Amino acid sequence: MTPSTPLAEWSSEDLARHLERRGIDLGSPLERTVLAGGVSGTVVRVDGPAGSAVVKQALARLAVPAPWESDPRRLLTEAAALTTLHALNPARVPEVLDCDPEQLLLVMASAPADWRTWKERLLAGQDPSDADLLAAELGATVRGWHDATRAASWAAPELGARERFAPKQDFTDLRLEPFYHRVADDVGGSVAAGLRELAAQLARSQECLVHGDLSPKNVLVGRAPSDGWWLVDAECAVLSDPVFDVAFVLAHLTLKSLDPDRSFLSSTVERLWSAYAGTQAPFPQHHLTAHVAALMLARVAGVSQVDYLTRDQRDLVRETASDAVVHPPATLAELVRTFQEKAVTS
Repeated sequence: MTPSTPLAEWSSEDLARHLERRGIDLGSPLERTVLAGGVSGTVVRVDGPAGSAVVKQALARLAVPAPWESDPRRLLTEAAALTTLHALNPARVPEVLDCDPEQLLLVMASAPADWRTWKERLLAGQDPSDADLLAAELGATVRGWHDATRAASWAAPELGARERFAPKQDFTDLRLEPFYHRVADDVGGSVAAGLRELAAQLARSQECLVHGDLSPKNVLVGRAPSDGWWLVDAECAVLSDPVFDVAFVLAHLTLKSLDPDRSFLSSTVERLWSAYAGTQAPFPQHHLTAHVAALMLARVAGVSQVDYLTRDQRDLVRETASDAVVHPPATLAELVRTFQEKAVTS
């Protein structure tokens, strides 16, 4: 098989030969299962008598309706980022077992078979107390990663070379362009100016290692947070402003809270932020609310739109988020309250 062969077309025998060449023995026969849910890569779970693993291949053209392309070699950045984050907290990130730079295949440890994405748990009606607990743990964990990967606190050689994560075209292709610049081109006016300035700030900053895709679909969790959880999918990892990670996940949770059956997630948003901020947040809340609003707008007006909002909810998000980009609320609580009040009256 070649790097251009889609991973979904690899047979169990093909995968077995690849793993054997790379020194990974899961026994035989192998059972393969293509995992669903992602737009940026193909992910296959491989189960054998001696164990399980997950094999990933990044897509050159992402699986969304609008054109969206990125270099598949971003998989190498993902492998490096997962290795670094696993070194910081092995209980929260899968171990990288192998990364083949020629075939562009990443092999990592597999989560227990009964784990699901946090997105699935939330949409299926996760208990509010479980959602709050996971949010608090996630917020505290991400804050620890951010603090540990600042230039002054980076611990080499355990974490590898920090320079590997210097801004590349990948972050522009996968985040700045689709979530800020393309939306700015479409909306125009003062909202566009605000979006472009937010993107420019992210491009300039190299404060810490940012995961870049901190969303509920990338958090794998057991039936309850106490069963364990992992953060996966670090293709967008880069040295940038820590606000991006926090805003990215809070945008997702705030969008999900607009459904009356999930309005409790407004408190989950606050739990995550409180756990992340601790006694001293690393950035002001108005900086956070501007990015949360920008990313919510992108999820209804950009190339990677959410699939669980009604038309009225999408219109509400477009209007409210646009205003918040131009006039960022002073606090996260104010932003969330505005969305909740409008959701009730819409």
